[in-house]
Amino acid sequence: MDPEPDTAKFADTVQVKPAHAHLHELFVETARSIHRYIPLQRAILVVARAHYRDLIAVAGWSLSNRNGATRTLSLALPVEDSLFAQVAAQRFGFSDDYFGLFSGNSIERRLLIDDQTRSYVIWPLKVEASLIGLVGLSSEFPGAFTEIDAIDPERTLAPLTSEMAHLRAEHQL
Repeated sequence: MDPEPDTAKFADTVQVKPAHAHLHELFVETARSIHRYIPLQRAILVVARAHYRDLIAVAGWSLSNRNGATRTLSLALPVEDSLFAQVAAQRFGFSDDYFGLFSGNSIERRLLIDDQTRSYVIWPLKVEASLIGLVGLSSEFPGAFTEIDAIDPERTLAPLTSEMAHLRAEHQL
């Protein structure tokens, strides 16, 4: 596996609320941690508001040209033909191999899929029964997420979920 990507910190590149900067750094740290076990191409963090009807992509991580890069987003995802909305409604993770056909809409495809992508997963972030967000991951290897339980996603994503729940409780997210 390639060495760990050198990612830029969100707080160094844009002006954001300090709490949101911490969330972005935690997301990048989580993506890098998962990348140690499953080679990732992209990762996307989505905040769920008003149940699952309002999904906002807030952060992205990409391993483009083997140099990690992050980006700040504030993009409302359309719910029409939305794979993210389906995962949010069902509250279960979804993984698939990618060979040119994607079940979601074109915006989700552009956020999650690139020319090297061969598999992807979308995982709900929940506090008790309440959905607070989603994480989407993609890899250049077919079947990379068929054994997603090996990284224990709920445990791996727990710090991120906890921070999002904390920000939501303080009405900052």
